Amino acid sequence: RSERESAMSAMLAQMGFGYLDRYQVDIVTTILDRSVSTVGVAVPRQNGKSEAVIVAGFLLAVAGFKTYYSISSGSSLQAIQQRFEDIAVNNDVIRRFVRDLDLKPKRGLPNISFFNGGRLFLGVRSTKYPVGTTFDCLIIDGAQLYTNSQDEALVDTMTVSKLGKKVLLGTPPTEEDWKSVG
Repeated sequence: RSERESAMSAMLAQMGFGYLDRYQVDIVTTILDRSVSTVGVAVPRQNGKSEAVIVAGFLLAVAGFKTYYSISSGSSLQAIQQRFEDIAVNNDVIRRFVRDLDLKPKRGLPNISFFNGGRLFLGVRSTKYPVGTTFDCLIIDGAQLYTNSQDEALVDTMTVSKLGKKVLLGTPPTEEDWKSVG
């Protein structure tokens, strides 16, 4: 293990994420690297990639960035919301940073706000976002179904970003995926 990997593993353990394996730590390390603007993770299902990216999203929010975790369909929203809530409420370190947990808002995107101004938003991808919506990091879960029109809408939300990072997360696309995104 490199010194960088060891340092990241130690920091993650102190933040309550010591359960991540080496593969997941590598994903988190790459996402947090400020010299990397786009990260792509495409591996088969059920291997822990989503957990690693969720952890990175929380760490970016704790650092003061606005992160949008975007999923491709509403059917996954409830499970992802539950995982966000579990971390925000049950992780002793993260909980100290959380100002407000609003995962079922009457208006706007579900989100967790942090005392330092960082925010972690969650939603189903669209092609329209309110004028003035800005994010520092876009996490695109289900990226194999990500369309050009969705990308154009989301890229516009990063025009004044402090970070300008995009994370594409998905499984290797099938023939059907290629047909559905044109």
